[in-house]
Amino acid sequence: KRLNRDLTGKFGDEDYEKEELVAELSAVFLCAELGVTYDLQNHASYLKSWQKAIKSDARYVLTAASEAQKASQYCISQLNLVRKYEENVA
Repeated sequence: KRLNRDLTGKFGDEDYEKEELVAELSAVFLCAELGVTYDLQNHASYLKSWQKAIKSDARYVLTAASEAQKASQYCISQLNLVRKYEENVA
């Protein structure tokens, strides 16, 4: 809602698949940013399962990456707010 994402897609349809692609890329970006260990092969395999969405619009990978970057930046900004709050309270 805060990033104006359309989450009306139902499991199995193209809109849902596109949003799953954004979510998975966001997870990869967040893990990398936060230094969380992850298995890139697992992420790659999962992303491969959403090929239909990618094939229907080859440019969507770039759009999804951009949307994922926005989502991960939002999450990091919220984490930073919590950290700042905790520093001020301590």
